Amino acid sequence: MANNLSPKHICFLELPAILAGSRQWHCTQQALHRMHPVIEAAFKLEDPTDYAQLCLEWPYVADTDKTRIAYTADDRAAEADRQTLTTVGKYLKRHFPTLPDHTIRDLVAKYASVSAFSISDSVADIIDAVQDGPPSCMQWDESKIDDTGVHPYAVYAPKFGWGIAVRKDGRQINARALVMQREQGGRNYKYFVRTYQRPSDTCARYSAPDEQLAQWLEGQGYEHRSSWRGEKIAYIENADRSHDFVAPYIDGNAQSVSEGYDSDNRTKYLVISDSGDYECTSQNGGYEAHNQCTCEDCGGRIDEDDSYSVGYHGDRRVGPCCIEDYQHVTGRRGESYYVPEDEAVEVNGDYYDRDYLGEHDIVCLHDGEYCMMDDTVYIESQGEHYRSDDEEIVEDHKSEWHMRDDCVELETGEWALSDDAWCCESSGEYYLTDNDEPVIIHGLTFHADTSAEDIAEAIKDRTGQTNLFVPAAERAAVMAPIVINGYAFATPAIETI
Repeated sequence: MANNLSPKHICFLELPAILAGSRQWHCTQQALHRMHPVIEAAFKLEDPTDYAQLCLEWPYVADTDKTRIAYTADDRAAEADRQTLTTVGKYLKRHFPTLPDHTIRDLVAKYASVSAFSISDSVADIIDAVQDGPPSCMQWDESKIDDTGVHPYAVYAPKFGWGIAVRKDGRQINARALVMQREQGGRNYKYFVRTYQRPSDTCARYSAPDEQLAQWLEGQGYEHRSSWRGEKIAYIENADRSHDFVAPYIDGNAQSVSEGYDSDNRTKYLVISDSGDYECTSQNGGYEAHNQCTCEDCGGRIDEDDSYSVGYHGDRRVGPCCIEDYQHVTGRRGESYYVPEDEAVEVNGDYYDRDYLGEHDIVCLHDGEYCMMDDTVYIESQGEHYRSDDEEIVEDHKSEWHMRDDCVELETGEWALSDDAWCCESSGEYYLTDNDEPVIIHGLTFHADTSAEDIAEAIKDRTGQTNLFVPAAERAAVMAPIVINGYAFATPAIETI
């Protein structure tokens, strides 16, 4: 006789009693939860693929989330006291695969939501839904509204067909969507482009689409489109003089506008298109003309033809208003571009990018200036580069460069390190130690060609002594015989007179 019963009768009358009698866990679930009402609604339209499995799972409204279904997959899950949560739409699709998508959507909208849905054509409600609803770039503080004069969403005037749809839970707006409803040519146009959902993360600044609100709108006859192309918005003068009119961030594939004029009312309006004169993708209530852009330094409006791309990659754009803060340089791989003035280095009247000086053989000098390497010498003792014509440095007899203060000028006119030369006490001339061995008399150094008279005079000048005794070891130093202060200087020996 059971074979003559309908699946609905079996699922709702026979099987529950059988399962309750054979499985204690099932008896408990039936006592705690009524089968989800969406199942009964779906039964009126289609039969499930396996009504025995459906009844075994005993789907019900989830305790933790009233918009979802909870069910027990099998006896093993029941023994572990493990229930599975899923969306109503997915569950219906699994058990009623022949139900059309739009039917499932309608069932979800009706049975899977505890929210309150509504539509308003008030500008105040439109703005409130943005300010108090899910987060977006159009949520402004009062100071920004004061600067512009109005909130950007004030342009969505109801006279052009604009409205706002919201999903509320209690007093909180958890989803919103701009909607359009207008008549034209005997047709009633009803559609929306984007829904916003309040995220569970209170710190999130991005709102994902809201499936519940979208399904509800479609159930109300609203079509989901990709853009607002062809729709009008109000022309409201911008109190911020950097822009002529107030512009919101326009959702969808068409994000530009062109100006229109209502000759009857003598008022301007804006028409949304994908190739208009002004791009409305800004968060500051402004726009960008297609032949204009924003100076990224000061925020002023500039003509694209008058703009400058700055940086090696040219990824920043500034106008004549701010280009004086930049310098045109030669930089990486020999390319020319603009960099901030403090990043430019001047060498011989040309400017270079400070980060790529090495590529152009430019070095930093000891005084912080810059110079071509070919015009410099490296002073090893200082660990610094100097200009080759710097008066503080000299080139020695070995063609090596040193600090002038560390060197002496030889009698030949060449230079040598002070440690590599000695000075004749008589002539004051310097000689290389490696080339001319000095003669030392009374601790003073003389060149071997120095006359005895000059030696005696030098000794007298240096020591103040007039009675001199010349040690035998030093006698051979004097080449010409002469009598000075009672001493006879002869060659090759010196005798005392």
